[in-house]
Amino acid sequence: MKIAVMSDIHGNINALEAVLADATEKGADEFWNLQKPALYKHEKKSAGSILFYCCFLFYAGLAVGYYMVFPLTVQFLGTYQVSEVVANEISLNSYMDIFIILLLMMGAVFEMPILAYFLAVVGLLNSSFLKKNRRIAFIIIMAVAAVVTPTGDAFTLSVVTIPMYLLYELSISVVKRAERKRKIKQDDEPEKPSTPPPAPAKGFQEKKKK
Repeated sequence: MKIAVMSDIHGNINALEAVLADATEKGADEFWNLQKPALYKHEKKSAGSILFYCCFLFYAGLAVGYYMVFPLTVQFLGTYQVSEVVANEISLNSYMDIFIILLLMMGAVFEMPILAYFLAVVGLLNSSFLKKNRRIAFIIIMAVAAVVTPTGDAFTLSVVTIPMYLLYELSISVVKRAERKRKIKQDDEPEKPSTPPPAPAKGFQEKKKK
């Protein structure tokens, strides 16, 4: 009976994963078709690249959550026991809630380089700031990993911490690239000629001569 229930659960998870993937793909395609006519040629190229990397990173986060983080979390929750008197039972609703929330969190976390790129484009973030605060970022990443993975052991923490820190380093490279592009764009812009100061009024000049 237990094996049959677990098979049904995994079947539902695979179906839900397929629905999420299909909905994400169709939503991105509809958004692109809506925005495409209003963009110039170079803007279409940039927007297409950003959309591709957004989807790629989101799916990478889903894969890490599904194949690495989620099994470890379920294993911990399945073996955790308050006492021998209290039976440890996981309902299907709680199982699915943990699955959906965990995967969406990992997908959102993997969008870190995209967020860093847009902040760098508008001038709210620079690579020197990210380099200077590497240690603080590592501590924050470990804290987030400890929240995402309830086990608390070193192996599970490292499974989540290492990909997130690699994303932080990738964000630094992305911000550097955005800074170079912005600098090139500023250098290519022609300098505006300085306007001469307005000439004094004629009556004022005559008074000054007197």
